[in-house]
Amino acid sequence: MNPPPTPGAPATDPAAALGLPGGDPAEAVTPVPDGRRRGRSNGQFAEIWRRYRRNKLAMAGLVIVAFEIVMAIISPFSTPYDPFEQNLLNTLQPPSSAHFFGTDVLGRDLYSGIIYGVRLAMIVGLSVVFFSLVLGLTLGALAGFKGGAWDAVIARIIDIFLAFPPLVGALVIVRGSAVGRSRSSSHSSRWAG
Repeated sequence: MNPPPTPGAPATDPAAALGLPGGDPAEAVTPVPDGRRRGRSNGQFAEIWRRYRRNKLAMAGLVIVAFEIVMAIISPFSTPYDPFEQNLLNTLQPPSSAHFFGTDVLGRDLYSGIIYGVRLAMIVGLSVVFFSLVLGLTLGALAGFKGGAWDAVIARIIDIFLAFPPLVGALVIVRGSAVGRSRSSSHSSRWAG
């Protein structure tokens, strides 16, 4: 007679493991791995974080973005000078211990300006994402709930925006605004001359 199977060990009788007649049903009990590891959190976020931590490039990007966020938050306390303060005696100074990145044509500290610029870039980027989210959710919900003609009109408007690459759209906007400025400046120069 075969010894009793140890708990957690695979079945030794192939007929019993397959549930075929002639096999011992007591040996057919095999543990089925459920893919979870004991002692670890089993949530979806934990799995995403575990995979994210394995990617060294993603972790380097996370460190850089976290550093920029911290610098944006503490920028009033971490800059040695006011980025808007002009000192015409210090114009166009090279990098030194007093001015880490030097100064501009108005004598403003470039390091302080860059740190404050990170703050402004974060505010602009997050506000664009927030308003895009609000607009997208509103249009998507309107198209989904109303359906019919509403859905068709909203879909065609989105198709128009997606037909042109963003760079081409930005060039059209910049060119349109630059033409308006150049015409007004050329008219004022003709009027003055």
